[in-house]
Order: sequence, then C-alpha cells, then structure tokens
Amino acid sequence: MAKHQSPAFKLYICRLVVEEGRKMTQLSYETGVAEGTIRRWVSRYRKELKEKKSGEGISTPRC
Repeated sequence: MAKHQSPAFKLYICRLVVEEGRKMTQLSYETGVAEGTIRRWVSRYRKELKEKKSGEGISTPRC
C-alpha cells in the first residue's frame, strides 16, 4: 500500500534537490521514497517555479 507524504515534506525534498543540489538517489535512500516519486515531485516544483517567475513580469491594469 502506498504511503502519502504531506505537502510540507514534498516541498522540503524538492528544495533540497533544486536549491541545495542534493542527489535524488541519495534522498531516496535516506527517506525511503522511490526515486521516481521524488523525480515527479521535483518536476512539478520546477514547473511551478517557472510559472511563478514568468508571471512576475505581467502586470494587470487597475480599475
């Protein structure tokens, strides 16, 4: 049966990979979470960061 991780835990793992350069294989070993699962979390996290970054330059007129 699959374990469900909290959003805070997923974010923590993603930040370790993206911001601190930790290896997904090592984190998988340390946490017991499958490497493919971590890869999927990180992919979504990077996509969200990219969307936030591209949205910063867009301004909407005030009424």
